[in-house]
Amino acid sequence: MLSKEFMNFESPNAIDAGDAPPSNPNRRGRGRHSAKSSNQGGSSSTRGPRSMSDPVIQVVPNENLFRGEKIKIVDSSSGSDHSSRSGGRSASVVSSPAGSNVRYTNNNAFMNSYSEQSMLEFTEDDGSYVKHDQLPSPEDARLYAQAVLTDSFRRYSTSTTGSDEEDPIALALEEAKPLSSSAVNTWRRPSRRKSSKDIRQAAMMFKSEEDKQNARRSCIYLVLSVFCSILILGTAVAFFIIVTTASVSNAKDNNSSNSNSNNDVSTTTSTTVDGVTDEMIQSPRFLKTIEWLSEHGISDMKALTTEGSPQFLAAEWIADTDKLKEEIPVTADMSTLQGEQTETAAPHQPHADLSIVNSNYTEKEANEAHLRHEAYERFLQRYILAVFYFALSNENANFEEHWTHHLNFLTDQNECAWHKVETANDGKQYTVGVACNEKGLVQDIFIPNNNLQGAIPSEIRFLRHLELLSLRHNTISGTIPADIGHLYASLQYLDLSKNALTGSIPPNVLGRLHGLKVLGLSSNLLEGTLPMADFTSLTHLKTLDLGYNQFTGTVKKSLFDLKDLEFLYLEYNEFDDVMDSDFFIQLHKLEELTLNNNKFKSIDTLPLHLLSHPQLRLLDLSNNFLEASLPSSFLASGGSVETSLEYLNIRNNQMKGSIPLNIQELSNLELLDLSQNALTGTVPVSLGNMKDLTRLHLGENNFAAGMIPPTLFTILNLKHLSIPMSGLTGQIPTWFPMLSHLEYLDLTGNRLTGSIPSDMFAMPKLKTLLLGSNMLNSTLPPAFPQSQLEILAVDNNAVIGHAADICENAANLHTFTYGCAQVVCHGACCHSECCSPDAVQNDRSDECFGSLLSTSLQTLYEEETHSYQANRTILSFSPNLILRDHTL
Repeated sequence: MLSKEFMNFESPNAIDAGDAPPSNPNRRGRGRHSAKSSNQGGSSSTRGPRSMSDPVIQVVPNENLFRGEKIKIVDSSSGSDHSSRSGGRSASVVSSPAGSNVRYTNNNAFMNSYSEQSMLEFTEDDGSYVKHDQLPSPEDARLYAQAVLTDSFRRYSTSTTGSDEEDPIALALEEAKPLSSSAVNTWRRPSRRKSSKDIRQAAMMFKSEEDKQNARRSCIYLVLSVFCSILILGTAVAFFIIVTTASVSNAKDNNSSNSNSNNDVSTTTSTTVDGVTDEMIQSPRFLKTIEWLSEHGISDMKALTTEGSPQFLAAEWIADTDKLKEEIPVTADMSTLQGEQTETAAPHQPHADLSIVNSNYTEKEANEAHLRHEAYERFLQRYILAVFYFALSNENANFEEHWTHHLNFLTDQNECAWHKVETANDGKQYTVGVACNEKGLVQDIFIPNNNLQGAIPSEIRFLRHLELLSLRHNTISGTIPADIGHLYASLQYLDLSKNALTGSIPPNVLGRLHGLKVLGLSSNLLEGTLPMADFTSLTHLKTLDLGYNQFTGTVKKSLFDLKDLEFLYLEYNEFDDVMDSDFFIQLHKLEELTLNNNKFKSIDTLPLHLLSHPQLRLLDLSNNFLEASLPSSFLASGGSVETSLEYLNIRNNQMKGSIPLNIQELSNLELLDLSQNALTGTVPVSLGNMKDLTRLHLGENNFAAGMIPPTLFTILNLKHLSIPMSGLTGQIPTWFPMLSHLEYLDLTGNRLTGSIPSDMFAMPKLKTLLLGSNMLNSTLPPAFPQSQLEILAVDNNAVIGHAADICENAANLHTFTYGCAQVVCHGACCHSECCSPDAVQNDRSDECFGSLLSTSLQTLYEEETHSYQANRTILSFSPNLILRDHTL
């Protein structure tokens, strides 16, 4: 009989594939089977090798047996029941005679014949039994487990892919045939290495096939996605083309139906340019216009399609509003638009036809080329002038009120008629606006003081025949447009003074204007240093005005090569050059030089070549840091030619030494201002020989005390005489009334005594009389019947009188300063606030009068300066000085 110890075995499903059966099996049960064996048989014992008389237990592979089935061991001799949980089935073991060849069957009769022997019995879910006469060998159990696993993979693969293909693992294991009874005692242990290799190859084949299936599905999804995207995009493009075509067609139909009224009917659509969508009114002519302008680089498409921009407004005007309806050029020679003349060519040479005339042209082709050229020139310059108007107009005003004078801009006249003829104070007539040459091409744009606001548009670079551009005294903002450099072949006169330009002078812009003769950038907000390379290229420059800005650095090297320079204005900047012996020595043609209100310095003596310059008429060195002395002679070394200097101003420096006797060598001087320095000595009598002097300012120096030099009465043309705070003593000379042209007399802050000559109040042209802060003792006359006095200052003296009578009889007097204790103040010219009890008590009367007088004198000084500046402007910036047939 089969012992209980031999029946304690593990389920075949727990056998690892490839394990060889042990020589002395000791298989312990698990679960309930182990418990029962322990209870029934006690402790397990060890057996020796199985003999041929021991029963053999085998398990035949059954495709319906899965892991988790219940195996029941039945021992018929003892009636014990050994069970192992294995699912929904149970198995029993029955004994069979050793060496008997018993087949596997479900026949009950056959099984009953072995009722007294132990057999293996499987219990199905439906209650039926399957009995076997032997337990399986380990190799058979392994093959059975392998077949079950293969069947599971095959079923999963078939259910996932829906394919009828044979499973590669099942094919690989097809050789594992069911165990027959004849093989029970002929079992041989197969190679573990070969079995393991077969399983790995089968698993790899299964994984490769699964990857192929996944890749195939991914490709299908990708193809479908691309196809759908192309379909959607194609539909959108087709829809857009259909809508656009319909809109244009509708616009054309409407335009043709209203052709008699010469109005284009427009359609509103949304256009996207560079990602920006703008609502604009489009007509076929407008679309053609902006297409041509953009195609030829005249204006940027974004600007052309931005509603409200100068380019958009100009394109809309010339396309739909302009009554002339200039023909839109079909095409243009790009070299003609951009200018083919080289920058190094001689300036001012005609170049309009250089790029349109070809030596290979026939006469007919040349004429056609000229016609095309003229067509695009007319259309182009009309568009550019429209852009110019909109760009420099006040956006907050109506179009008719943009400029102070409309100058016929945007009218139905030819653009060459967009101007007015104005008569200046000098009696000359000037064309204010646009002026053209004999070919009808824009040559001058002269629009001063006309409320222009905004930035100069870049399109101006295509006015290739422009010679004069003067926009002074407006409110033009932005930086100096770099596009002006494209006018190198034509521009001669550029004046942007008295505007609101900012930034620095852009490099490589002005230097390209080789033919430039007049450059005015004064009274702006410009800063930085002067680009040396640019200015050394302006060898034809005759007038340069950079005053009233914030420029820094040096100027001597930058302007060294400008040997044709005649008018140089650098005042009110922060230049800090040293005025040495070769300072501007190469500028032999200089006529006017203003360096005032900078940081210029000097060494020992002022440069003689400036004071003795044969052409220099005006030299202003005031308000600098000059610590030099005046030269002893003002003639060039060994020379006898008189200088041309008419205006010499060295006011407010630290000049030292005395006024040389040879000052009379400056015989052509009309203005001499040496005030507010540290000059010593006395006023030389040689000043009396300067018969052309009209303005003499010597005050606030360290002159020795003395009387007013009697030699001054010989300068009969004097208009301004100013000697304040100079230590003058004695009485006011009685010869002052002899100076019949005198308009301004300032003797403030000296130590003059005596009375005021009564004839002085009757001088025919005297408007300003300043005698305050002296030691005068006089009674004011009650009336000035013939006086032209406007400002009278007698404060801080012992002067008495009745201001009411003076104010009543001096019709022009508007400022009167006096001593509150002596003069009774009544009338229009009295300033009662200065003599109020509070002001007198707190000693503020003098301060009040001083402030009042300072304000009046400042106004007077500004008016005088403005008059001088106006004269200077006429000399250097008259439009007649464009140098066509004139010279500067």
